[in-house]
Amino acid sequence: MNLGIDFGSTYTTISTYNDAQKQLKDICLHEGSPYIPSVVAAKGDEYYFGSSAKIQTGKKNISTFKAFKMMLPEFREENLAARGYSRVNTPQSIAERFLSYCMREALKRTGEEKIEHLIVGVPEVWNEQMNTMDGRNILKKICAKQDFVEQVQIVSEPAAASAFFAHNYQINTGKNFVGNILLIDYGGGTLDITLTNVQTQDSGAMEIKVEERTGAGENEQGEIGKAGVIFMESVMQKAIQESDLFPNGAARDAKFFKAVDDLEAMLKTSEQMIADEFDSYDLDNIEELDEVEFTTIEYRGEDISVSYGLMVRVYNQIIAPVLDEQLNQMIQYMEKHRIDYQDEEQDVFKIALVGGFGNFYLVNAQVQSKFRFSSTDKRKTDIICDASDREKAVAMGAALLASGVVSIRNTAPYSIGISTSSGNFDYAIRYKQDIEFDHPYFARGRMDGKPRVFLIGAPPESFVINRGEDDKTALEVSIKAEFIERMKELIRFADSQHMTAIIGFSLDSSGILSVHARPYDPYSRQIGEEDHYIVLDSFNNIFGMAEARPAGRNG
Repeated sequence: MNLGIDFGSTYTTISTYNDAQKQLKDICLHEGSPYIPSVVAAKGDEYYFGSSAKIQTGKKNISTFKAFKMMLPEFREENLAARGYSRVNTPQSIAERFLSYCMREALKRTGEEKIEHLIVGVPEVWNEQMNTMDGRNILKKICAKQDFVEQVQIVSEPAAASAFFAHNYQINTGKNFVGNILLIDYGGGTLDITLTNVQTQDSGAMEIKVEERTGAGENEQGEIGKAGVIFMESVMQKAIQESDLFPNGAARDAKFFKAVDDLEAMLKTSEQMIADEFDSYDLDNIEELDEVEFTTIEYRGEDISVSYGLMVRVYNQIIAPVLDEQLNQMIQYMEKHRIDYQDEEQDVFKIALVGGFGNFYLVNAQVQSKFRFSSTDKRKTDIICDASDREKAVAMGAALLASGVVSIRNTAPYSIGISTSSGNFDYAIRYKQDIEFDHPYFARGRMDGKPRVFLIGAPPESFVINRGEDDKTALEVSIKAEFIERMKELIRFADSQHMTAIIGFSLDSSGILSVHARPYDPYSRQIGEEDHYIVLDSFNNIFGMAEARPAGRNG
């Protein structure tokens, strides 16, 4: 069986593709729902997962763990302790228990014994920020440790979602999609806005390239942002305050979070009712909406009323400014690069709301207003078949990729090279460059194209990593002393017959970086065939992040 997983901070979804029936299918682990709460609860040596863990929240002698995906690269004990983690229950061990449980249950429900190809989606920002790049390697190791998993690949969530939407387009129109997809991914803790380019060949092979992204919240800032969770907590807090039953508001305790969970359940099961009610009113008429009750939520034995007006007021205060700011940033990029996002008649630009919060009426209304959608707008047609597609898109796309139905174009997620003593940068790989996985690319001078040569025992002391298209956005990072010693041994071993060696880099299909060294004869300019390399298991263990600084120099 091939499996695709959207390992979310709030919910996780799992999908598979039946090649014989040409059918995508989500796998339900709890009560017929494909949405598995990304929650683990521990009571001594006993662990609960998903819905079973969520109902344990707040109970005596129970430790509850959430948002552990984003904590995977975190090793600072004070930060871990603040989130309730310990040396026994680390984010890595909790994530491993959770994912192992999900995969075993998926096998049980499908009657399979092995996962031949597993693809897990991660935020695109895991390609961008030094403190999250390690997450890919950690997550891949966690999955590869399972004895029933044969092959693991980590891919970006927008690439997986774009694969699914382009696949939907082909099914709905009978044509291959060629163009851009703007993904507005709004989840529990994060807003991610990503522009992808999709090129589909007549053979069905699909190339997906991430062109630009922006966002806010957990993925961007390392903490829960102004997204679905904060919206629901703020609505509940405001409703309690306005009830006059609790003058001091609500303490953020188990009873409050139980009320927030109840509100979330109501929002999730009432999407159509909410849409119908809001459609009946003017969203600017807050006073009238304040008189219309959405639901009542029990808190400390009292019924707390939540009105439609309250939801609009909280949304306008907390969510709307953040979404508007990030959409404006993406629009500026598209205008600068002359991407026509306004033509509603052309079938080469699509806009898709993704994630659980992406189904919320007010989010949809703001996006439709921003892009001036019409009733016959082609920018929103043929890629979403059902509202649930928004929440399943990443897992469904990952399943398509795992089954080889579609493929992702292999492009470098960042530039990487070596800082020279003259202050220039000799890059081995350039941002957005087409690359071959597991193939080493060696640092070369920009002007002369010659390999950057190192003497025995004298490896570089700093690398340069660049997410932009010019050196002004480059980040020069020093290499820790212990890794320099490892590189000395690498060069010495590689250069057993010569006085010099060259250094390069490679990326595997999950974006994990390796440093390579090969002997080099400067007279014949011949590169030796014997390749020696070190897999960069952890950037945090290799790079002196405290000494990192924007380079801002032109080479």
